[in-house]
Amino acid sequence: MKLLKLLRDRFRLTRALSQRFLEEGRIFVGERRAESLDMDVSRYAPVIIDGTTVLFHKPEGYVVSRSEKGSPVIYDILPSEMIMLNPVGRLDKDSSGLLLLMLDGILQHRLTHPRYGIVRDYVVVLDRQPDEDYFSGMVGGVRLGDEFLRALKVISINAMEIPDGLREIWMRDVDVERAVLVRMDHGKYREIRRLSEALGYHVQLLRRVRYSRLDLDVPEGQWRHLTLKEVLNLMEDVGLIAP
Repeated sequence: MKLLKLLRDRFRLTRALSQRFLEEGRIFVGERRAESLDMDVSRYAPVIIDGTTVLFHKPEGYVVSRSEKGSPVIYDILPSEMIMLNPVGRLDKDSSGLLLLMLDGILQHRLTHPRYGIVRDYVVVLDRQPDEDYFSGMVGGVRLGDEFLRALKVISINAMEIPDGLREIWMRDVDVERAVLVRMDHGKYREIRRLSEALGYHVQLLRRVRYSRLDLDVPEGQWRHLTLKEVLNLMEDVGLIAP
């Protein structure tokens, strides 16, 4: 197909906006800057529009939605032009941390589909210090109705390796005696909270600190654009390009 059609189908761009992005030098196919909207590409080509994939540190109390009666939404914080970007999955109102937003519909879908097993790490503060039954119960899993919920990994926060320079962001307001790192490879609704409650614990703070290879590296309420390399890494992780 032509690049113009891909941009329309996958990014929901008009011809005028596609042409503008092309003239600004923001459209890439892999690491190569596109020169024409008439170039031939495959439906799953690694097409990137520079500046349209964002890492946002969602604060607690904001809804991941464009509008929510009676509640502030993430787009109240983000620049107005980012209203066109779509969130990758959800963080509930009471949670904070790393949230991706993007235009690429195929990449967005694959990052959230269980088939691709994209890893997410969360700092979780409980209402009391967890015992061994909590750790084994989270990984062993719990059946709630028709759903089987489980974590991929749970460790004490003291055993967690925090990348250099990120401790202040990751550990803000965290009581280490009651905190754990929870790793998930899928994203069911409020799963960590529901799992913890089934095991007799209440989650008091939940902060996503890692998504795939991306670390939460901006302060609460702030955002940054992903680099071309970071977007290519995400595409590699979901099989859009070969390792």
